[in-house]
Amino acid sequence: MKKICVIGGMNFSMLSKLDGNLEQDNSLLGEISTRFGGVAWNIASALAKYPQHKINFITVLSSDVIGCEAVKLLTNSKVRYKDSVFTETWHSFYCDIHSNQFHYGINDMRIFSLLSPEWIMQKKKVIEQNDILIIDANLDIQTIEYITKNIKIPIYCDATSIEKCQRIKSVFSDIAVIKFNKKEFCTFFEVSESALYSDEKVECILRKSNANTVIITIEKDGSMIFKNKKLTRFQTKNIINAVNTLQAGDIFFATCVTKLLTGEDDISVLVAASSSAEKRIMKNNSHKLEIK
Repeated sequence: MKKICVIGGMNFSMLSKLDGNLEQDNSLLGEISTRFGGVAWNIASALAKYPQHKINFITVLSSDVIGCEAVKLLTNSKVRYKDSVFTETWHSFYCDIHSNQFHYGINDMRIFSLLSPEWIMQKKKVIEQNDILIIDANLDIQTIEYITKNIKIPIYCDATSIEKCQRIKSVFSDIAVIKFNKKEFCTFFEVSESALYSDEKVECILRKSNANTVIITIEKDGSMIFKNKKLTRFQTKNIINAVNTLQAGDIFFATCVTKLLTGEDDISVLVAASSSAEKRIMKNNSHKLEIK
């Protein structure tokens, strides 16, 4: 059994769907649902489904109604949460609005500044009892820097967003495994998208940056993994025309983590992760899905 610590966000999400376009100052008929989400929680919950993992999730929870529901979900998912920060009132939200033509997201997760270097220092011994530590880039840069310089187990990271992944630039070489999507990779390394379609260019970029293991998703063009200074690509035969890819990247990463921990070869890691992400995308877009 592998013990995995995950540090990062858990939010209360409101998901809304509508068939037409948004109209200013108009209330439109649609479907609205709620769920718990957040990069770190999505990864932790996906990993918890594997019986060979034991998950310790460190996040910010609360003692109010929403917090009680979050704790109930964590308990039912067999995810340990006792080392989290507890506040009186829940304050981590995500609003998702999408149709067949667009997908917008708004988040308010500033509360995660409470996962400070001081808090991580208190939990250092607990964290280091795990085999690996997974963080997301929603953490403050000071916390990320403290973790990478002081926690003595392999650190895995999800880049999270174009803006937030800049927080890991100064500690990039200290991260054992990191996942980027296409836009995150190009912004992070200041290269054009065309560079991603040349194995030689990608290998050169990552070798120069002292990268360890890097996973990159490039939408319909598949994915790649740079490991042991070698690049491996995989592209599924399925082409799914979908607007809503919510959670797909997190599930892709969680599957990669699981397969890497069990020693799978690089192509098997990408095949399994792609299959998991496809299933999530198909579920997200089941109302109108086109597969070519």
